[in-house]
Amino acid sequence: MKVTEQIEAMEVSSTNPMRFLVVTRVLAATIMIPLLILYADALGILGSWAGANIKGQVTFTLFFSQAFQPLKKLLKFQAAALAWMLSVKILQNSKV
Repeated sequence: MKVTEQIEAMEVSSTNPMRFLVVTRVLAATIMIPLLILYADALGILGSWAGANIKGQVTFTLFFSQAFQPLKKLLKFQAAALAWMLSVKILQNSKV
């Protein structure tokens, strides 16, 4: 049975093929892509710690405290950008 025949069979049985064929794949990608990104980031950070700790001179806590220190500034900028975006969106939707 070909794919087009399967879609036609779903339409004949009054089942929405869009719901079963497209929505499930989009939902799966929406859930899994952020999880895969977090997994890859964690492996990258652990690999960089292993590379920096080859001679044993860098402790685990020292590495992570210095690795994530610049992120504090970045998070402040991200929060400011988010606040700006929300304020612009609210002003666009309000009736003046």
